Amino acid sequence: MRSTRPTRTRRAAAVALGLLAYLLFAPLPSGATTVPSTWKQISTSGRFTCAIGSNDVAWCWGYGGEGNLGDGSGQSSLTPVPVDTSDQRPSTYKRISVGENNACAIAMDDTAWCWGYGGDGANGKGSVSTELRPAQVDTDGGRPSTYEIGRAHV
Repeated sequence: MRSTRPTRTRRAAAVALGLLAYLLFAPLPSGATTVPSTWKQISTSGRFTCAIGSNDVAWCWGYGGEGNLGDGSGQSSLTPVPVDTSDQRPSTYKRISVGENNACAIAMDDTAWCWGYGGDGANGKGSVSTELRPAQVDTDGGRPSTYEIGRAHV
């Protein structure tokens, strides 16, 4: 007698199709601009991805439990969400880099901003606080032109 239960392959295909439909048709968060169709830069880790769109706005998606996405929610997202720009945070960026649990970007005015897990001072603020939104890096007056994030540090 043949089983009527779906095979693992069929179940996996159904889950993949459902995820694809969600990614294609999920609404953007309230107040968000349109997700860009082209990207200037993309940086990814094993857990999340951040990118700078053609309009210079920073977007992140994937795991957000440590504030990795920079949108203030502390939640994961299957679709790109814009990085928070409230409270005099930059609205546009020219470089972005992600590590294992945090991200950093250089704004158009050459200031450095980081968000996500801050253990061991990873966000460059002189503290170990986790940041759900971009926090300005203490560069002691310097203006970085480029940088890369490693596993846990800028």
